[in-house]
Amino acid sequence: VEGELFRVSDSASARLAPGAELGENEEVRTAKGSRAVLRLHDGSLLEVAERSEVAVSRGWRGSTVQLDRGNVIV
Repeated sequence: VEGELFRVSDSASARLAPGAELGENEEVRTAKGSRAVLRLHDGSLLEVAERSEVAVSRGWRGSTVQLDRGNVIV
């Protein structure tokens, strides 16, 4: 994490520390001027640009990345 990364929900948001684990379908958001790299269960990396919001889910065919806004590189 470079800058700030937040776990977001309908009721609140909480700042995440580097190395924090996320649960299934939990949404995260990067702040302005921030970026983060998420390591998925299969070891692949997801680079999240500033002001992006994503959630990751796992299924029998692999991981699905839901991008609500912003940019990512897988």
